Amino acid sequence: MNIRLSLVLSLVFCLLVAACAGVPDEDEQGEEARLPNGQFITPLAAFGSRFEALNPGLADFPDHAVGQAMSEVLSPDGATLVILTSGFNRLNDKAGKRIDADSNEYLFFYDVRGVTPKLMQVLQVPNTFAGIAFAPDGRHLYVSGGGDDDVHAYVQDTGHWREAGAAIALGHKQSDDIGDGPAVAGVAVTADGRRLVAANYYYDSVSLVDLASGRVTGELDLRPGKSGGTPGTPGGENPFWVVTVGNALAYVSSQRDREVDVLDISGPAPRLLKRIPVTGTPGKMLPDLSRARLYVACDNSDTVAVIDLRDNEVLRAIPVLAPPRSVDRGYAYRVDGDVYFRVNKDKDYGKLAHRTLDSMLAGARIEVG
Repeated sequence: MNIRLSLVLSLVFCLLVAACAGVPDEDEQGEEARLPNGQFITPLAAFGSRFEALNPGLADFPDHAVGQAMSEVLSPDGATLVILTSGFNRLNDKAGKRIDADSNEYLFFYDVRGVTPKLMQVLQVPNTFAGIAFAPDGRHLYVSGGGDDDVHAYVQDTGHWREAGAAIALGHKQSDDIGDGPAVAGVAVTADGRRLVAANYYYDSVSLVDLASGRVTGELDLRPGKSGGTPGTPGGENPFWVVTVGNALAYVSSQRDREVDVLDISGPAPRLLKRIPVTGTPGKMLPDLSRARLYVACDNSDTVAVIDLRDNEVLRAIPVLAPPRSVDRGYAYRVDGDVYFRVNKDKDYGKLAHRTLDSMLAGARIEVG
């Protein structure tokens, strides 16, 4: 076992100990765990937090907890939290054959008005890819259908949620020009609740849907040459997340080309207004309450881009990495620009893997040189 893997296992052990120890006191909450790259993490949970497995209550697998909880959304009134799984929650019988009734994705509805969230309902979704959005009235919810190329609509009726009819089909062919099938990702609803914008991840496009009729009114290919610009140049590919501002504007994160595309959605079909370059791969986005700024999570660069929605310019990028203090505190050292962790500074190092420091020393198992 290498040093990095041993460190990961040790950190997992620390997390388990912290979880079993209950709520930490004020002094314990300040403790930090040291990583080999010179950064720190705080493995102890926030005060008053709790860990709860997502059990959908399957009759065939009553103890099964699902994975890939990829998205969550809070209702406009702050009373309901909905968690959406998007992954590979597939279950097989004893013969190794998939059980279709138990092989879906899930919506978990929680009442979060009290101190402790209360699970109210679980619904199954045949297929999905991250996208979820409330309508402004809080009684309607929309979920992307992923590879099924559709959008599911849900309505709250007498205190319970149910799917409101057939899913809204977006009408793409089974594969694009290079053989990738459709995949609906992020979705967002306009302020008046009448229209929905859906990101078509592999089609490099967005669809505008009239929710009253359940029909697509227009679609825009975000690539230059298709939506204005020089053909063959980067832009608009792999649109993932969508945020609407009012009834006339939509912002779409283009993951492959590292930009946020600004769209005019006031007409029957979207129209590109501007491409905003960002550092890193843009993922999910969140506007502030006043809809004056947009916060964009950027992978690869470990930053959050802040966009001013008045002029659609990046104000700044907020780094989310902790300052490198390990070397200054004697927990790590540098060699030729790399940072190495001083394992003998951690008395519990290797504990989860049942390894001692002596057994992990260079040359203990393989002769050095």
